[in-house]
Amino acid sequence: ARFVTLWGQSWKNAGHPVKAIWASMGRTAPPYAAQGALTIPTVFSTAVNDFTVPPADVMASFSAANGAGTPSELYVSQERRLSTGPYLRIPGIDDNESRQIVQAFKDTGVWNADGQRVVADIQQAVAQAGGVRLPASVAGAGREIADETQIQLAVHQFTAEYAAKVTAFFDRFVPPRP
Repeated sequence: ARFVTLWGQSWKNAGHPVKAIWASMGRTAPPYAAQGALTIPTVFSTAVNDFTVPPADVMASFSAANGAGTPSELYVSQERRLSTGPYLRIPGIDDNESRQIVQAFKDTGVWNADGQRVVADIQQAVAQAGGVRLPASVAGAGREIADETQIQLAVHQFTAEYAAKVTAFFDRFVPPRP
């Protein structure tokens, strides 16, 4: 997100047609962090358990931009109960495999039988979940499974959950093509 704000505002300042940006999971780049310095319409998004870029930093960037009158929106992803649904979005994973994935994560001790996280420290939970022993049939989808798990934990991970809202925000600033 820092790069997006740096690139977007720099290019806008240079006269390029940058209409809006999405600062996903990050704060504003230092040259534009001061109130009023970021003038390009910006969507900020963060996650409640992000320990890479703490949500307070992203919220401060949003407040600086919004407080100066820059059109901006803020979205904060919340932690979710561990469930099969996110894994079913991964091509090639079926219902049976998604249930096996969830059970494998529960077996790490991070979640209870109801899919609620029971390891209090989020960094410890992420590290402990990283030791999961996935079913052999889904071994090739390990990265995608990790991504979906991080989204459910609401840590530093891009999510498209706000795509429709971000698109609507962008549509306010980008004229339709003829």
